[in-house]
Amino acid sequence: KLSRYRAAALGSTGMDFLIGFTGKDYAIIAADANAARSIMVYSQQLDKIRELDSHKLLAVGGDAADCIQEPEYIQKNMTLYAMRNGVQLTTHAAANYIRGEKSYNLRRAMSQVDMLLVGYDEGVGPSLYFLDYLASMQKLDYASHGYGGFFCNRRCAA
Repeated sequence: KLSRYRAAALGSTGMDFLIGFTGKDYAIIAADANAARSIMVYSQQLDKIRELDSHKLLAVGGDAADCIQEPEYIQKNMTLYAMRNGVQLTTHAAANYIRGEKSYNLRRAMSQVDMLLVGYDEGVGPSLYFLDYLASMQKLDYASHGYGGFFCNRRCAA
């Protein structure tokens, strides 16, 4: 089972911040909890981490409406796939599915949602995938999105 951590003040007001790490036998993601637009903070209790299944978590950041609609669509379709085929997608397969959906919608109904996907698969172990709003995908040991990402990427690389 993956750890789930929520931090209320990781990012600056009005800016999203997502961060994720993998270790030998764990994967962890964290997200700020602010719901804001410009200088107005509507809530500091927003959950930006969604459980896709028992072994996968998805952290999202970006436009407020897209951060609800797109992960729900992904979650429901992954559940439908598991019901139809009797097997859940691996973390790598889920990342490729999400990338494919984002790529398909890039010129049709583009959404500005950045994502971090973490999961644990038997025989493979933990994994973390970085997905941005332009449908790029990369498997990494650590990743971050948002305003605090510049600092974290510099500190983690050192």
